[in-house]
Amino acid sequence: MKIQDERKVRGHLSSTNAALFARFKTFELQAEKLLEWAQAGAHLSYTTHGLSHVQRVERNYDWLLGEDDISDFSPSEAFCLLCATYCHDICMIPKFVGDEPRARAEHATRAASELRKLQGQLGLTASEATYIGEVIRGHHVESVSELQADAVLGSDSIRIQMLGACLSMADVCHADESRAPQIVFSYLSLEEESASHWKRHMQISGINRTSNKILLSAITFSDEGRLAVEKYAAEIETQLQRVSPFFHSKLLPLSEHRSDDGSSSRALPSTSW
Repeated sequence: MKIQDERKVRGHLSSTNAALFARFKTFELQAEKLLEWAQAGAHLSYTTHGLSHVQRVERNYDWLLGEDDISDFSPSEAFCLLCATYCHDICMIPKFVGDEPRARAEHATRAASELRKLQGQLGLTASEATYIGEVIRGHHVESVSELQADAVLGSDSIRIQMLGACLSMADVCHADESRAPQIVFSYLSLEEESASHWKRHMQISGINRTSNKILLSAITFSDEGRLAVEKYAAEIETQLQRVSPFFHSKLLPLSEHRSDDGSSSRALPSTSW
């Protein structure tokens, strides 16, 4: 009897196309080797962009997307989304000491070209590397409309803009203490800007969706901490606006929530300040 993986997107791929799922597992094994260097160079002070982050982003699809959304994915869409999830920050790894600013600035826009260079080792075709790279670009654009709209792999349709919207929302919604562990923060000596990013994540207890809105919970102990969390909530709001063509009409809706005072918000702290 086949046991379906508990993670929904990969479970869907496993149940709909065993051969493509086997190819993803080979890809995953090689991608994990690159992710070992995700904090290389001056990126030591960054919140995690390695394997733990990738695994959390993938698990975010389980609550971010509806059952019908995932079951509607073609096998190639599930494959491309999973590969893009694993590689969305890989290109941020500097290639030499001093290369950190370039790597960070270009990691999304250069994903397709870098994946094509590695396609043989990752087990990808040139087309797959290109389309996966375009999905990755979706987490660093002002609007998903900037991406190529659709493509075809074999007989499967690939809705690139939709996959980019899924990746960008799942990525921004990993922001709790697991991304900036207290024990690591206590060990490192961080400069002020990096320390502020770590502290912000350590104050956020979790992010999930409730009905048609995203709920962000946080506990803060100062006005500075409260402002930092509110700023991140605003970042989620901005990301929702960037992907709104899909999470308003094509995927399980994340629509605007109205509070009693008439103000609008999609990402709200659940605690009372």
